[in-house]
Amino acid sequence: DKVAVGETILVVESMGVKMPVNSTVSGVIVEVWPSRGDQIAAGDAITRVSTIVHGSKDTVSHVRESQLREMGGKTALVSPSAGIVLRIYKTPGETIHTGESLLVLEAMKMETPISSSIEGVIAGIAVNEGEQVKAGQILATVEMRV
Repeated sequence: DKVAVGETILVVESMGVKMPVNSTVSGVIVEVWPSRGDQIAAGDAITRVSTIVHGSKDTVSHVRESQLREMGGKTALVSPSAGIVLRIYKTPGETIHTGESLLVLEAMKMETPISSSIEGVIAGIAVNEGEQVKAGQILATVEMRV
């Protein structure tokens, strides 16, 4: 199957909480090592993706629209779920790369890194550390590189 940055490859359950594992690259999934019900440990390899170097709209899947919103020349990165902002790694004016972590959310005692699905410059951070956010809430705006 084709996969794009930010798309869910599989879901891991830990202590009754289901956590999506999202791709940090675009390409074609070549292998998935764990089978349904297998135990895995933190840091275990779970997939091998053949990356597409010169992808086009016809060869690469696109990030789900629900994670991005266009706002007058800027793109908003939105929260995929509710949680508390534990750490923020970027500040306005800094470059962010595709797959790079923007911040970490905590929900039900589980930390979830929120990675950027686009490359550009952080135009603004809309949340603060310690703040409760809702699913779909804008976390940051990014000016995409042309």
